[in-house]
Amino acid sequence: MQANQRSKGPIVTIDCPVCHEQEVEAKTYNMLQRDGIISNFTSWVVCPECRSHLLSSRDVNELPNLSREELQETISEYFPLVNRAFAVLSLLLGLIPFLGLAIGVLAVLLNRRPSRWHRLSRIGFIIGALSAIGFGILIAIQKK
Repeated sequence: MQANQRSKGPIVTIDCPVCHEQEVEAKTYNMLQRDGIISNFTSWVVCPECRSHLLSSRDVNELPNLSREELQETISEYFPLVNRAFAVLSLLLGLIPFLGLAIGVLAVLLNRRPSRWHRLSRIGFIIGALSAIGFGILIAIQKK
């Protein structure tokens, strides 16, 4: 049985990495998720301007004591596992003609915002496109 416990944290002043608003007063919360014997603890910061839920690498109760630079290093945009998985799959399967291209297209669509996942998705897409083009050229040469 799955159980979620959400506890409010303090208000912190952040520079949002998503909408790039400076010095906004953001709400925070900790989330404890339990599913049987597996539990997951995450800390979140919510930008009031763009309503993005930003992942914090530290407990939200520690955030008010951090400097502006430390906060920027601590808070990052969250990318769902599916988006990250497609970015990696686009690289791993890129050399398989047409399958690599299809995975690359999905990865690019899922990871539209500028980030390392966006970059990896585009690289995977390019590899997939080049392998599909190369395969098409080989087929054309063999038919002659």
